[in-house]
Order: sequence, then structure tokens, then C-alpha cells
Amino acid sequence: MIEISAHTGEDAHAQWADARFRAEWAALADGCPWSTVFQRPAFVTTWYDVYRDRKRPLILEGRGADGSLVGLLTLAEDVESGVVTCAGAPIAEYQTWLAAPEAGDTFALRALEALSEGTQAPLLRFLCLAPGSPVAWCREASARAVLRSHRRPLLSLTDPGALEAPFRKKSTKRKLARLRREGEVRLEQLETGAALDAHLDEIVAEYDLRQGAAYGVAPFTGDPLMRTLYRRLADESGCLHATVLLAGDSFAAGHIGFINGDEVLLGIIAHSSSLAAASPGMLLIRFVARLLGEQGYRDFDLTIGGDYKWRFATHEDEVQVLDVHLNAASYRRQRWRRGAVSAARRVARSAGLGEDRLRDQMGAVARRVAHVRRQPVGTWPGLVWEHLFGTRQIRLYYRDRPPTLDPMPDSRAVQRDALQPLLGFTGERHPLTPMEFLELALRRREMGATPYSVAEQGRLLYRGWVGPAECVRTIAGAEALEVPQNASLLFGDGVHPDAHQSGAAELVLRTRLADLGKRARDQPVLVFADPETGLPAELLGDLGFREWGRIQVGRGLARRNSVILNGPDHTRAADG
Repeated sequence: MIEISAHTGEDAHAQWADARFRAEWAALADGCPWSTVFQRPAFVTTWYDVYRDRKRPLILEGRGADGSLVGLLTLAEDVESGVVTCAGAPIAEYQTWLAAPEAGDTFALRALEALSEGTQAPLLRFLCLAPGSPVAWCREASARAVLRSHRRPLLSLTDPGALEAPFRKKSTKRKLARLRREGEVRLEQLETGAALDAHLDEIVAEYDLRQGAAYGVAPFTGDPLMRTLYRRLADESGCLHATVLLAGDSFAAGHIGFINGDEVLLGIIAHSSSLAAASPGMLLIRFVARLLGEQGYRDFDLTIGGDYKWRFATHEDEVQVLDVHLNAASYRRQRWRRGAVSAARRVARSAGLGEDRLRDQMGAVARRVAHVRRQPVGTWPGLVWEHLFGTRQIRLYYRDRPPTLDPMPDSRAVQRDALQPLLGFTGERHPLTPMEFLELALRRREMGATPYSVAEQGRLLYRGWVGPAECVRTIAGAEALEVPQNASLLFGDGVHPDAHQSGAAELVLRTRLADLGKRARDQPVLVFADPETGLPAELLGDLGFREWGRIQVGRGLARRNSVILNGPDHTRAADG
């Protein structure tokens, strides 16, 4: 017989802070075959403490007839939304309950029954369920427990020869040679919070940029407490395995993964977008795998999600996602949603569309609608019109070399080659969604362009770019434009609606030109000036630029671009 008791709020904080209870907890975790690092006291209590003001702890414990702890489920309720999750979500890769082996099914069933009676939350999701978690009880609770299986890629670390083999391939040698142009390539393990902190800004900025471009979510920007959590966990022995790949003094790539027994999980992985041509992310995974093998780990758990991971996998197994519906209405809604998804898949197949393409298109529509809804209501008609029929004119200005300029007194307000300000783009009164903006920013960085920005209290007020001639392919309407191959381009200027009169446009323009005067003083300069960004033609004229051409850019149903260049010495691009 197992007796279930619940601890919430301050009672739960007092419970996990009690040394005797933590000793029982640690012993239970040691004896539970399916426990992971994410259920152990070091991780859970640190997470509870960091998120104290945002997550209300909910601890369900089970005790046997002799009073011993035989089961434990650590949860949290969001203070604002009331949503209940496993403690550590979404950072915790594996979620489960702890129990004595003989009590695994019984405790899970009893604890979740108690939860359904004591909360208004409709659903508890275990994403992913820790491998080996007992699920026989799900048959008894089939009306509210739904399991879904996913393939999990794993990289074996037990064969040193196999871990060394990729470094002998020509493709890897070429990438390493390219990276060595920046300096000596070396891998460093970051074993303390202070060591991690020295590189955390670079890891976070590159990670959020790529996540924002791919999925429309910037995890660290959206949740600043994640930084605090990782710093704290870095000082917990045996919790994190963090590394950074350096090329000379330059950050190339970084990884922060969790240690789970004789495995390490692929976690936060980021690489320098400006060094993307050398594939530093791929190189980092190879370097980390070799290091883990030398340190005696058995597997590099590549975790589910991300097709690129299968290039590194040596074997695979299966993990599950468990949805526990805490009331009948939630289960009915889930069945309706899954039926709708199945119907959409059938329609996609009959129309010759792949599931991935359909999902991408539906996601794009959803993001576009959400983007418009976030704007002031009065701007909705204009945004819809701009998206469907809008046109704008970009003027091109040319100078055979940068002007000689002294730095402006307030040029320190301009951030050069900083990614964090770009993550402050809100899309307010702008046709691009934040995801589209970051996707474009990532492409430009990978082509060698440098952003210049002015930000205030996390908001991006102004941005502009400097890049090589090939960056013309990232400028809407100018993709086919022929520009001098050795030209430096100034492009991509944009202003926040509240910053039109701030003088940021002139400040960012002059700062870019002053920098070009130092490093590319004999190369021509081509400025792409959108009147909406506040770049005045008079200022460009005063700086010695002459008008080189105009681009008429159409969007949506008006997507027809025309380019007119001035003078016989320039080629006119075809209409698009």
C-alpha cells in the first residue's frame, strides 16, 4: 500500500530544502533504474530555486507502510497560466517519476490520480519520458494516458578508432584548415560557472539567433533565467559537460550538455555564424565525442529532433512522449486535434504535398496571422495591404571609395557585429515577422556581413549592415543586380517606429563609413537607401555619393521588381 501526499508552494520549498528529505530523495534516485540527472536533487532543487517567483513547486511523494519514501514526482505550476509541467521543463530533456523498482507502475497511477483530483490543469506532458520508465499502468489508464514513440540517435564512444576516423577524412581536413585561418584550433572544457560565464554571451547569442531563425523562438532571450540556471548548474559537480571550440582568440562553437550517468546529452550547441563556411558546429560535435570517449563515457545521446543528428549516429533506440489527460475534456480535445492532423495529412498526400512542406506552410500562415494580431489594431489594414500589394523604392548611391570621416562623439552607442540587439527586433509595424527577420540576419552573417545597431532596454531601435558584394542576394528586389565585385555594400537599414527622429540613421551610417575608411579605403561603396529608414539623400550627397540607380520592390500579389541604373557604365538588371 502506497500513501500519496502532496506539497505545494512554500510547504514544497520547505520540503525540498530539508536535509533529511533530500537524503531520502537521493537514495531513491540511486535505486531507481530509470532515473536521470533531471530527477536528482542537484538539478531539481536548483531549478526550483532559480524559478521560485515564476513556478510554484508541486511535489507528490509516496510512502510505504513503514514510512519509507518509495515514490516521488516533482512538478511545477506556472504562477500566471496555471499550467502544470514536470520540474525542469522544458530544459529537462527526460522527465519521469522516481520509484522503487517494484512500485514504479503503482506509484505513477496513484500519484497521477491524486494530481487530477487536486489541480485544474488539463494535461501533464512528459517530454520525453525517461528511457526505461514503467508504462504498464498506462493500459489501466488508457482513457487518459497517450504514448507516442520517437527514434533516438546515439553515438557510441567506446571505440577510439571510430571516433578518430572522421578527422582523417578530406572534408574534415578542409574544414579544419579553413578554421585555422583564424588561428590555432583548440577545444577547452569549461568546468566551473566562471569558466562558462566567459563564453556564455557568445553561445547564447548564436544559439538564440539560429533558434529564432529556424523556429521563431529565442530561448534565452525569452527566458533570461536560463542563463542563471546554467551558471548555477555549472558549479554543481557531475551535472554539466560544457566545452568551447576556439580558433585563435575567436569563438567558433560551444556546447552545454547534461551528464547522465555514463552518457552525455547533446544540449545547447551553437556556432559562429560568421565562420559557418568552416562548419564549426560539425567539428565541435566530433571534438566533443572524441573527448567524451577519452573520459570514459559510453554514449553521446544526440536526443530526438533535428535531422542533422543522424549524420553522427552509430545506433539508435526509442523514447516516448507521454501525455496524461487530467480530465475528460482534455482527452476529447486531444482526440479531435489528432483527427484534424490526420485529415490534413491525407489531404496533403492527395495533393502531392509532403508533410514537412504542409507543416511549414501552415506554420508560416499561423506566424503571419499572429504577427499582425500583435500590432496596434489601427495598423492592421495597412499591414495586410502592404503584405499583399505593397511596393517601395530603394535608391542606390555610389562612391568610388569611402569618405574620410572622424568618429562621431556618440558612436559608442552603435554596437558593431553584436547579435544580441538583433534579437530585440519586435516586428512592430514591419512587414517581416521576427522569425523572418532573424532568418535573413543569419543568412547575411553567413555571407560575411556585419550588423551595426542601436538598442535601448532590449529594443532594437536601428540596424544597418556592411557586407561584401555577394550580400546583394539578400536584398529584396536586388537579387539579380550586378554590382562591382570588390564593392562594399551598406544595406538592410531599418528603424523602429519610435526612433525615426532619434538621429540613429545618420549615426549608424557615419559609423559604418568611418570603419570602411580604415579597412577598405580603396574599394567602392554602394549604399542601398530605403526612404522609410530615414537615410536622407541630402546627407549622402554631402558625403560625395551620387545616385546610381533605383529599385522598385513589390510584395505579395505585386511581386514584380524593376531595377533602373543610371549611366552607361552600369548594367541594367532584368525585371523580376
